[in-house]
Amino acid sequence: MLLGYGAGAAGLLALLLALLLAGILLAWWGWRYAAARCGRPRPPLSWLGFLLASALAVYPVACVLMLIGIAIQDIKSQRAEDRWNQRSYLTLDEAKPFGEITLPKGSWVNRQEPRLPGTEDSPITMNGVTAVRFPQPQSVAGVPIIAFEVLPPVMELAGAHTFTRPSGQRVHCEAGWLVSFSLPPDKPTPQWEEWQAGLPAAAFRPSDWIFRECFSGSPIAVLTLHDGEVRVLP
Repeated sequence: MLLGYGAGAAGLLALLLALLLAGILLAWWGWRYAAARCGRPRPPLSWLGFLLASALAVYPVACVLMLIGIAIQDIKSQRAEDRWNQRSYLTLDEAKPFGEITLPKGSWVNRQEPRLPGTEDSPITMNGVTAVRFPQPQSVAGVPIIAFEVLPPVMELAGAHTFTRPSGQRVHCEAGWLVSFSLPPDKPTPQWEEWQAGLPAAAFRPSDWIFRECFSGSPIAVLTLHDGEVRVLP
C-alpha cells in the first residue's frame, strides 16, 4: 500500500515538474520572440545553450507521450475487462443444456473462464459454470431450487424439501435454506488446475450429489451485468 502511494506521489511530482518546466520554456521562448518583434532581438543562443534548451524541452514532451501511452493502455485494459465480464456474467437469452439439466431462458450464470490470449472472441459455452440463479424455481434432481453453486455443491431451496442421509435419517429443510452436498467417493473434488481451466458442463451431475446438511443462511450470490456494471443477485 505504501509503495503504491509512493509511486503515485512520484508520478504527480514528475507531472508537476513537467508542467512547470514547459511553462518556463514557453515563457522564455515567448519573451525572446516578443523582444525580436519589438526590434530588440536577443543574442542568438550558443550551441551549449541550444542543446540545454532542447534537452529541457524533451522532458515535458516525454511526459505527454507517457501520459498518452498510459491512457491508451487503460482504455485497452478496460475494454478487455468489459469483454471478460460479458463472458463471465451471463443472462441467458435462450435455454442452454448444462449437464443433467437445461438452464431456462433468463437464468443468470457465472462462469470461470481462463484469461488466455486469443479466447476473447471464441464461442461462449457452459463450461466453467460456477453458480446459477433461475428466474423462477426449477426442479433439479427432484429438489425445488432457485439457485445453486457447482463447487462446493450447494443448492438454495425454493420450497421445503425432505432429504434422506445415506444412513437412512430423514432431514426436513425449509424454503430459502441452503443445502450442502458432497461428491461421490469415486468422483473427487476437482483440483485447482481443473477449476481454473473451466470445468466441463458434462461434469454437472447433481443426481450423484450426497446430502450433507441444510441450514438458514445468506442467499447464493450470483453476479450479473447491468448497464456494464457488475451487480450482485439477489
